[in-house]
Formats: sequence, C-alpha cells, structure tokens
Amino acid sequence: PGPSQKSVSLQDYFAESSLHQGHVIFENDFQPVHRRLLGAGLGFEVPRILEKIHSTPVFSAGSAHTGIGFHRHNEAWLAQLSGRKTWFLLPPGSPRPPILPPWWYLQERPPGLRVCTLEPGEVLYLPANWWHATWNLDDFTVAVGWEGGASKSWDL
Repeated sequence: PGPSQKSVSLQDYFAESSLHQGHVIFENDFQPVHRRLLGAGLGFEVPRILEKIHSTPVFSAGSAHTGIGFHRHNEAWLAQLSGRKTWFLLPPGSPRPPILPPWWYLQERPPGLRVCTLEPGEVLYLPANWWHATWNLDDFTVAVGWEGGASKSWDL
C-alpha cells in the first residue's frame, strides 16, 4: 500500500483507533508547526550541525504498530518529540528490500541492515540515498525535522 490523502485532526487520529489502523500522518509541507516550535520558547532548537539541512519540513505522527516501508531521498534529520520510533537503515548501493512490515526485517535481516530506536529528545541524521523504514512503538509518537535538497529559506 502506498500513500493516501485524508484530512483528519491529530486529536481525532489519536482518539479514534479506526482512523489510524495501519496509517501514519506524514506531512512534508508543515511550516506552521516548525515556526511555532522554534518560536514558542519550548526549548526546541535546530541542532547547529544540522542547520543547513532545511529544504522541506517534515512532520511525522503515528500510533503504536504503524510505520512507513523502505524508501530513500535526500539527506534529512528527524527529532523525536514523543514516543519511540524504530528505524531500519540500509546504505546506498543496497538493493531495495522486499515489501514487508518493517518489524519483519528483524527476523530476516537484509545484508548491511542497521537498526536503531529513537527515544524522545534524540535526533537521527539520515545521509542521502540511504534506504530506510520506520516502525512506531508507542501510542503517541511525534517527530519533526527537515529534508535537504535545493536550498530554501527557513521562512520563519
């Protein structure tokens, strides 16, 4: 199954289990959330080493047992705000893994597979063209970050 589009509030998504059955919320043009986080005095700051990666903002939310299958793109980083998310990573040059639920790769590991779990407050840097899949472990999992690419302003 591929991406689909449906409008649903975060409150409804997390309150109604039928809305998130196997689905995550992933948004690549969510500038308002990023502006609020950076300007709200909540202690959210872009890590200095990652400041230059800011072409496309990313917002990711999901409930337990949801995830995104293997794909790849420009370099990116993601800061885990709430809940835990497991990442499955394969370096460039690896063949695309077969389409399976991401957790299945723990039983049948493709050569070169690396696995890590982000806790709230941790940040993952993903180099360009790395295959990656994710699996949300908790009922309320939220992360924000940026994908690199053609340079754009922060638009704050």
